Amino acid sequence: MEPIPTGKESDENSVTGTAAIGSRGVLRDAATSGGPALERGSQALTEVPTDPRAFAVGDRVRVVNPQWKLYSRSGTISRRSATKPDKWAVDFQGEAMLNRFVAADLNFDVKDVANELFPKIYTAHPEKWIESLVFFLRGLTDPEWAQIPVDVPARYIRHMWGICQGVLLRYTRDPAIKALAVGCGNTPLPSRKQNLACLQGGHRLDAAYTVDPEIDLGPTVLGLFGRDPVHKAFLSNHFLAIVYCGYTPLTHPDSLGQQRHLLAAFRHLLRDEGVVRFPIGPEQRTATILAALEGRKLIVKEATVAAGEKPPIGVDLASWTGDEVTEEWLARKLTDLAKNRE
Repeated sequence: MEPIPTGKESDENSVTGTAAIGSRGVLRDAATSGGPALERGSQALTEVPTDPRAFAVGDRVRVVNPQWKLYSRSGTISRRSATKPDKWAVDFQGEAMLNRFVAADLNFDVKDVANELFPKIYTAHPEKWIESLVFFLRGLTDPEWAQIPVDVPARYIRHMWGICQGVLLRYTRDPAIKALAVGCGNTPLPSRKQNLACLQGGHRLDAAYTVDPEIDLGPTVLGLFGRDPVHKAFLSNHFLAIVYCGYTPLTHPDSLGQQRHLLAAFRHLLRDEGVVRFPIGPEQRTATILAALEGRKLIVKEATVAAGEKPPIGVDLASWTGDEVTEEWLARKLTDLAKNRE
């Protein structure tokens, strides 16, 4: 697969790793930040800091450095080291000894909040395949959780759930990231990575945000893009490219009929001249591309390709012609798909 356009290619913008996109080097007590209150247990906390990736006293964290004998164990940040301000003191289950770690040794521990919120997706969409994902999530071991980068705390995940109905595993509002991959993840578990054709094809998922309901893919956001308002987790009028990996909602009536937030998502996310690209299945000979032209109109174009070719990447907007994508266009598309299935 071709590289995903990002607008700025740099290792500095990678979303992989435990300290991805931005600094985790500031320990702050959220109770001193100012702003509307959020809740952590019975303690009232203020609004999450401008950069919610900063550790705060009371946050649950997990050791992710295998060199530590405490690898994959969870504890609570109690304070910053008085002698080494780049280190954090972590209390493990009330043990008297406080262990000090740098940011790269730690992830936020969000196992409990993920197991609480993700089943609500199944409640909203009671389908067998989603139920199986709930069971898989609940069965993840602590060492497996330690391999999934998480750079936002549980309090921020709860806050964003109320906005987007997705479970954030990492920060989603970095202006340097201008591509979104739907149906894939950034950091799949080793047991899954070898089976992912998208990674074998070589596109740079370290330079894109990702959305997928499968935790073992390590997506940025755990959720159902298009079916729930997951797009609200991201910056608006911002993305140069939205790329679907492995499926398209436009080729099957059951899929398209469930995508009630699809058009709103594209309108929210795409900047002028941004594009949405869908993959081509083994039996397909057309690639569908949506472009957000100047004036925020979405135009659809289907390009015919030969067997074995990849869908076109570049979009010549000067010569772009096609139908505007509206609610009425999607309704007609859904009707045509249903007729073809009959």
